[in-house]
Amino acid sequence: MNLGLNSFRFFAFLLVFLTHSTHLFPFGYLGVQAFFVLSGFLITPILIQTKEKYPSLKDFLKNFLTRRFLRIFPLYYFYLLVITLAILVFNLDNYEYFASLKRQLIYAFTYTYNFYHQTKFYEHNMFISHFWSLAVEEQFYLFWPFLIFFFTKNIKSILIFICFINPIVRYFTGYIVDHDLIPILLDRKDLVVYVSTFSHIDAFALGSLFGILPKIHLKSYKIITVCLATVLLGLSINLFVENNLNFKSLGYPPFMKGSYRYVWGYSLLNLCFALILVGLKNRTFFPKLFENKMLASLGLVSYGLYIYHTGILWLVSEFITNNYILNVLVSFLLTIAVSYLSFYLFEKRFIDLKDKIAPKK
Repeated sequence: MNLGLNSFRFFAFLLVFLTHSTHLFPFGYLGVQAFFVLSGFLITPILIQTKEKYPSLKDFLKNFLTRRFLRIFPLYYFYLLVITLAILVFNLDNYEYFASLKRQLIYAFTYTYNFYHQTKFYEHNMFISHFWSLAVEEQFYLFWPFLIFFFTKNIKSILIFICFINPIVRYFTGYIVDHDLIPILLDRKDLVVYVSTFSHIDAFALGSLFGILPKIHLKSYKIITVCLATVLLGLSINLFVENNLNFKSLGYPPFMKGSYRYVWGYSLLNLCFALILVGLKNRTFFPKLFENKMLASLGLVSYGLYIYHTGILWLVSEFITNNYILNVLVSFLLTIAVSYLSFYLFEKRFIDLKDKIAPKK
């Protein structure tokens, strides 16, 4: 187990948590982007190894998807079932907030929440609005294995092609919204692009590319240089193009709004995250920080942290304390506690089944 990659998971979650709980980190939405790049970085090498061990498409898909489903589905549907039972047992749909939640559950259950999120029917709901990204991940898992299986020999060229073509896809997505070519879509192109599966294929592709390349020796200062240049570019556009310098967003305000950031901004940030992952894999990027066992342990339960945190934020603010700072602190600690209990008492039972039902050989 690479401790650095687990710590990366925790920091990605932390960005998302701080965005949802405070207004001090408007760039925190990029934590989701970090998760997308990490998924490609980890999953594609696994798929290539799985194909070598299971050359039959049927066995290949069965092994990979079974292992993925055992990791993802139990907690995902457990959370949704708890919410559904709470609404039914306590008759919570009498409250408009929960009536709205009840109407949205079908999209969460079917992993289509990101498509719903793009429409004018969308209503923000703290319990499941973050599930759009989990829908994108699951949709990625459904088509990516076929790409790897059938095009393994040319996969590097295909991944590079995706990285160059996907910004054009994002541009045309924005064009569709601007010209109201699909009337059902939201009139906010930045948000429509943000929650679209097709907008983030290059995040998975770039992560995949760096995940399968031969060992690259990158010193920390080179990675930091690229990241700082990316931030300086964003801030320069803030200052000289938009006349609105905002250091809090690091030059990339939610959700890549302004100056066509939704076209090129994701590409640059994807590159930054991919380089950081290479440094972590090779243990050259701040190893004393990222290989801290406590941080790595928190990263191990990051899936639970992400699933539970918004619901806990709502519950704490409604029933425990109205103090802003205390809300954040209590919610953070409670999310960690619930996620650890969830992992060791529930999720791990299914994780341990992976090698029994779908062994790696």
